[in-house]
Amino acid sequence: MGGPVAVGWLFASALLLVGLYCLTRVALDAAGWRIAGRGAGRDVNVFHVLMGMAMAVMLVPITDPVPKAVWIVLFSVATLWFIFQMVRDWPKLRGLAPGRRVWHWHHIIESAAMLYMVSIMPAAASMTGSMDMSGMSGMSGMSDMPGMQMTSTTPSPLETSIAVALVGYFVVFAVFSAVRVGRVPTRAALATGGATGSSSIELYLSPRLAIGCHTVMAVGMAYGFALMI
Repeated sequence: MGGPVAVGWLFASALLLVGLYCLTRVALDAAGWRIAGRGAGRDVNVFHVLMGMAMAVMLVPITDPVPKAVWIVLFSVATLWFIFQMVRDWPKLRGLAPGRRVWHWHHIIESAAMLYMVSIMPAAASMTGSMDMSGMSGMSGMSDMPGMQMTSTTPSPLETSIAVALVGYFVVFAVFSAVRVGRVPTRAALATGGATGSSSIELYLSPRLAIGCHTVMAVGMAYGFALMI
């Protein structure tokens, strides 16, 4: 992707931190610290770990150690999983207020958006500091200029339209989830199989932090798709 290199590293660092936090939630969950709440399931946390890693390597000028085909398979599985959950839970969801169904829909859209992003990235990405242009007439040495960017291809009108729509969606969702942060408990309601939960663990697994992860991821996705416009 293009954009200022420093901004790319800033977003990448934030997304990696969210992914690392979600990874620790997975580990604590596996150790028996159960927590209920929207967007706090183990599957969502695992997805955010993968999402944080994939987004980070796309936002900075480094080589992705994971093959593109692997990312496509992972996000395809994630999308199918969240669709399955929606279908499975639909009889219960039909009677709920629209705001309670948002999370199911969001996980499907978010995973499908990641699948789309990793699928088209080579065609729509900008190259920041990774192209050797020393052989181009009249442009020798420009590859060493800080922040030098070259767009590999011009996105098609369809790709641009999809990117604009997804930027709008993720901006709206980021605002929605940020508002929700203040409406959920500060501390987690833990189910630890009889064990006594500590105050620090309750705060660390706070529903506010879980929803805050969604907010950061949504902002990162909005920025990523904005770079494709």
